[in-house]
Amino acid sequence: MEKLWTYNDYVDRLQHPNLLVREWAFDALDKQYYRTYTKEVSGLLKETEGFLASKAADYLARHKAEDAIPDLIRAFNEGRKKGKAAEVLGKLGYGQFTEEVIKAVPHSQNLMEFLGYLHFLGTVRNEDSHQILSSLFSESMHKEANSDIAGALLKHHRPNEVRRVLNRLLEAFNESQPDILPFKDLLESVEGDYFYEWFVSDREKFILTSPVDLVTSIASDSRCMEGVVEELEEVWPLLRAERDQDAVSLLLFKAQAMFRARYPEKSCKEHHQDLFEKDKMALAFLDFFATKEICWETASMAGDDGMEQVVSAALACYMSVRYRGFLMEALEPDAELSTLLAALQAAENHFPESILERIRKAAPVQGLIDGLSEDLGSWGDILTTKLMGQIGDKRFVPHLIRIIKTVDSLAWIYSNASNAMERMEEAAHEIILEHVKNGTAGDTFSMIGFLRYLPYAEAFDAAIQVWENARRGDRDHEFFALTLEGIGDRRGIDILKEFIKEGHMIGVEESLETLATLHGADISEEMVLIEEDQIAREERRKAIFGDIKSVPTIEATREAQARMKKEEEKHIRRESTETVKRGALKIGRNAKCPCGSGKKYKKCCMNK
Repeated sequence: MEKLWTYNDYVDRLQHPNLLVREWAFDALDKQYYRTYTKEVSGLLKETEGFLASKAADYLARHKAEDAIPDLIRAFNEGRKKGKAAEVLGKLGYGQFTEEVIKAVPHSQNLMEFLGYLHFLGTVRNEDSHQILSSLFSESMHKEANSDIAGALLKHHRPNEVRRVLNRLLEAFNESQPDILPFKDLLESVEGDYFYEWFVSDREKFILTSPVDLVTSIASDSRCMEGVVEELEEVWPLLRAERDQDAVSLLLFKAQAMFRARYPEKSCKEHHQDLFEKDKMALAFLDFFATKEICWETASMAGDDGMEQVVSAALACYMSVRYRGFLMEALEPDAELSTLLAALQAAENHFPESILERIRKAAPVQGLIDGLSEDLGSWGDILTTKLMGQIGDKRFVPHLIRIIKTVDSLAWIYSNASNAMERMEEAAHEIILEHVKNGTAGDTFSMIGFLRYLPYAEAFDAAIQVWENARRGDRDHEFFALTLEGIGDRRGIDILKEFIKEGHMIGVEESLETLATLHGADISEEMVLIEEDQIAREERRKAIFGDIKSVPTIEATREAQARMKKEEEKHIRRESTETVKRGALKIGRNAKCPCGSGKKYKKCCMNK
């Protein structure tokens, strides 16, 4: 097959005067050439519209592009995405920029910029960073980000800060009575936040009333929790008897015993330093929970919710210490590949990047395929599919298709498997195309998605075939338009013109403009229709909301939005498919985004 667009075609269009074309070119380079670093991407840091500058910055961080540091500094100094530039400089470990970030903190223009500075200061762990974070926490300059400040401060791994931070935040709880205690963000410093969510996500609060049943259920899907029910058999009766503080004291005792056995000299090897520091932090949390009365007094004010959260936080700290024991051998410099893969299979949400990097370099195709569990429900499976995309070998294709056909589309592993399919090496393209043409690549949505990053005339033909064979209820005009745009075939222009004339405007108009600009096609007639539709939509909005002169109540806004949605459905002929729910790890709003940015899902891809 002959490509419609080559690597150089995409690189050249990074400088195109049309923003949509620049976005199209970047998207292709980011997906189709995932393993290739394109230095010209740093020029996109100059973008002032949309999200392209932020995406480019994340791209540079992923490629560890130290040659782009001058461009990131320039973007910071010129006031373009200062927070994002600082965040990426932190990821690149550029500690020389600490003074400039500290100077910028008091002048933050918005919360997102401020959070970017916090990310830098929490990642670059030097004395100056620690001092400014400590001052920010004491001064409460940004009350809405107090837990974020505390989280960044605790990532410096100084156990003596744990008591200070928790005392301060729990005192603030007594004053303001928020809905939940501020544990989750703080536990990121010991990588216990994911374990914490395990225990507090149950509405029946079984961690207090039926802890064995709850932990047994969780352990069935987690290899790192095997044997924990028996290991903590003395803890469960204390919880059932409402002796929660005694239960936490016993958890502290057991965690201390694990720590002493793991580090008998109270020191560690260099390659275990990160685990050692996090274990010490977890013990500091447990000591606070076990000994400080303010913790239990505050929890009692919040009733069962408060008790549940303290017990869950303590269990999360214990589990984080226990989990790190599974990683010790794999972090040894001379660890065998089999040891690395065994650690991967026992992985949870937080997993050392150094182990993943060694597996990537080894590229054990069959080892990764064999390591997938039968139910595809573990974090090891999720990380395995991510590695498949990063390696890109064509032999992964049928296994990724099996995952996508098997699991719920809201599951983490579905997202990672879909991303992996987009990142397959060029040698896999014909295999993917054959699966689509033979109807063995999943449902309509999946097959159309697989074709988006295959820039071939044959992919366009296959997309049309899938679309024409699809049931009306399985057709999504906006998603199909994105695929035609990604393929880049000129014939897509006529298809999208017809969509516009049929009234399918939303999302389609940008794909049409992109293709028309790429091929120099005239779409003036369609632009008139699009403009008329936008005017009509605005008139309908005004008819429902009126000319707003004051801020409406939340209830009034929701009612108006519901009326507008109902009205819009009369004008936009789009149908949605029903999602079949299956048991799998879902993406929570506060979970880390599966795109790999390191941000929370709600602050990254949730609304894109």
